[in-house]
Amino acid sequence: SLKNPEQHEILSQLNADILVVVAYGLILPQTILEIPTYGCINVHGSELPRWRGAAPIQRAIEAGDKTTGVTIMQMDEGLDTGAMLAISRCQIDPLETSGTLYEKLAALGCKTLIETLQQLTKGTLTAVPQNDRDCSYAHKITKSETEINWTESATIIARRIRAFNPSPTCYSLIDGQRLKIWQTSTDTDNPGRGSAGEILSAGSDGLLIQCGDQSCLIIKEIQLAGKSRLPVAEILKSKADMFACGKILGV
Repeated sequence: SLKNPEQHEILSQLNADILVVVAYGLILPQTILEIPTYGCINVHGSELPRWRGAAPIQRAIEAGDKTTGVTIMQMDEGLDTGAMLAISRCQIDPLETSGTLYEKLAALGCKTLIETLQQLTKGTLTAVPQNDRDCSYAHKITKSETEINWTESATIIARRIRAFNPSPTCYSLIDGQRLKIWQTSTDTDNPGRGSAGEILSAGSDGLLIQCGDQSCLIIKEIQLAGKSRLPVAEILKSKADMFACGKILGV
């Protein structure tokens, strides 16, 4: 947490011009923030003030945001509340996962950070305060969120599966066994008339699952406990009975 006086002394002896923080997850004390000549800056994976906090990438996908970005901010004693030095934006693709978006933002963050450091040392940057009225908080992901609730709509479930891919990964139960779900799509042509979590069909396209709001989800890639992740079509070759029509996921 850098609150130890010895750690403070070590940083002071570096005579650093600037301190850059990326995905640190803790608030720096004011005594640390005041050490570098140009202060401490943070590379944050969202368009602040939207999605302050621990899981901005996952929460943006889960919420169905169309765009996100990287914010370079001057750190203060709050949680991602400091004045903004630069923002770079990018699209969130329809099939984006947190894994692919992380890679996209990492590259964007490196580029934006270098540009920001160059301008900061030249004195050509103006820090812009955040508007707290527009802020939202990206809460840390809990284990309870990863179990799929089939009474929710297919759109909401599909977003969460992509948001939690590759970690911590969404799952459901079948015959009491945990089933990780990696890839899905929504089926807008089939309103469905089954019970929540019911397997309506199983075939080469995947498992058609009844969700809430008379919506359906197609599960395309899964992982059984202790096994590798595979397309549903491959697993059905040896586990067809396990995924028979009429069975209910979540029990």
